[in-house]
Formats: sequence, C-alpha cells, structure tokens
Amino acid sequence: MGTKTFKNIILEKKFLRFSFWKKILKRNFFAVKNRIKEFKPKVTPFPFKKWENIDAKNFVPPETTGWERRWYGYWEMEKTLSPEFRKFCEEISKVEKGLTEEEFESQCFLSIINEIKDEQIKIFELGAGAGRISLELAGIVDFRLVPNAENKTYRCLAVEAEPTHFEWIVEHFKKQNINGEVLRGVVSDRKGFVNFDTSLDPASFYGQSITYGSGDRVKSFTVDELIKKYNFDKVNIAHTDVQGNEFNVIKGAENSIRDGLVDYWLIGIHEEYLAEEIVIFTKKFYDVILHIPQKSGLTKHDFYGWVSIPSDGLLILRHKKVNK
Repeated sequence: MGTKTFKNIILEKKFLRFSFWKKILKRNFFAVKNRIKEFKPKVTPFPFKKWENIDAKNFVPPETTGWERRWYGYWEMEKTLSPEFRKFCEEISKVEKGLTEEEFESQCFLSIINEIKDEQIKIFELGAGAGRISLELAGIVDFRLVPNAENKTYRCLAVEAEPTHFEWIVEHFKKQNINGEVLRGVVSDRKGFVNFDTSLDPASFYGQSITYGSGDRVKSFTVDELIKKYNFDKVNIAHTDVQGNEFNVIKGAENSIRDGLVDYWLIGIHEEYLAEEIVIFTKKFYDVILHIPQKSGLTKHDFYGWVSIPSDGLLILRHKKVNK
C-alpha cells in the first residue's frame, strides 16, 4: 500500500479529526461538571395552558388510501413510518400517567402559538423529518384550534437533508396546499457543504445526522442566511431537531438573535451539555421558559404534571423583547 493511499484512508477516519476530539472533550467536561452540579437554568414563568379535546374535523384525505389523519386536521402518509418503527414508537411512548413526549411538546407548541400576536405566524422547522411540526402549525391556524389563531395566517420553511424525508415533506405540502417552502440541506454555523449520513432506512429511523466520514454531500445553511434568502422579516418559532448540531444552529443565528428576528426557539436536546452551551450563548437576549434534560424518564413539570421524556430533552427560549 502506497503512502498516499494509506494517508487518505487515515484522514477519512473521524477519530483523527480535531473537530471530533473537540466535541468529545467538551462532552466529557460538561458530563463531569453536571455530576458535581446539575445544570439547572433559571426558568422564567410562561402562561402554559392545558389544551384538552382538541381535534379538527375529519376532512377528506388527499388520496383514498395511504394517509392517516392527525389531531390538527391535516394528514400524514402511512409510508413515513415502517410497521416495525411504528410499533417501537408506540412502546416507548406508553405511560401509565401523564403526557407522552409528543403530547407534551404539542401542549407547549399550542401555548406558544396562542401567545403570538403577529397576524402571520412564521416558523422554521430545522431537521424537519417528514414535516410534522409545519403540518401541526398549519392545522392549528387553518382550523382555529386555539383562540389566538382566529384571523391569522402562517408560513413555513422546512429544512431537511435526508433525501427521502425531504421528498415526503414536499408531498405533504403539495397535496394539502400547505403554505410552506422545503429546502434540502442542513442548518449549522457556516455556509458550505457537509457529509450527511443517509445509510439508514428513512421509514425506520429519524436520527440521520452530519457525519465526519462518507455520506451524501449536502449544502449547509445558517439561520441568518435563510432569513434573508427567503425574505422573512422575522421568525416567530424556530423548531430545531438536528441530532446534536443544535448549538451550531444557534451560532449560525447570531445576527438574527442580536437583531430580535427569532422570537422562540423550541430545541430538541441530544446532549445535555449542549443545553448549557446554548443558554450561556443566548442569555443576553433570551429567557428560558422550559428546560427538561435529555432522557429524564418520568419527570414532573410544574404546570403539566407528569411527563415521559425517554429520549430528547427539550429547551424552549423566548426573546426578551417579546410582548414588550
């Protein structure tokens, strides 16, 4: 084996990259710190509400077969979840008391939408999967599922790098006339290109992420760039589920954060040290209105009571200028 070939193979290994070791060291530092003193940010009171018996009318599906209606009135394609993954999701979501992780996030989402005063509610769904959060917003507004949705409109931008998930969002939007745009790519702290892992079955897994090894070459965008590119005067909600890249997303929104262009961040937390980094980075501009650590299991929220958090944590930030 020649020297050049051997060198190329070695450089492909992610464990030889500085960025990989930087991430490992940072994770271990915060893990030790949190064992000594658990990260508990100051949480600012927020008017969360309990939304019971919310269910939009049973409208006709886009096609006669292959679609499932959701509580918010719009439909999702059955093919977006394999039978095995569907069963797995049902098993981990079972709770004897309280709310599942999905129910809890929906309750928080409804409460935030009900507080937005703008006539058009604008959302970025980053790491969109099949576009569920955008569909949820569309249903809440179009079918007036909360009092504050009366006489409002909405606009969505869904960003997803996994190619099949991307096509599913396009299909969801197109066949249901959703007012939104879909972009294939990742959102991070810099523009350019990254490798993205697309090796797993898209109907059986929704945790695809940026990889330091081989993968699909996809374009990388920043929030600052997307706001300008798609002519958003502001973003009411940035929903972020980016498999460990959440702090980089925040760094790529630095100008928008400073200028008050993003009101709320709903962030799925995949490593608890990332929640601390985000809070430290944004504390001048944002209040924490909710923080539940990753893999908390059955935990008690001050307002909603018992909540099951088997996987991602949840961090919600509200810009200090909101409602002022």
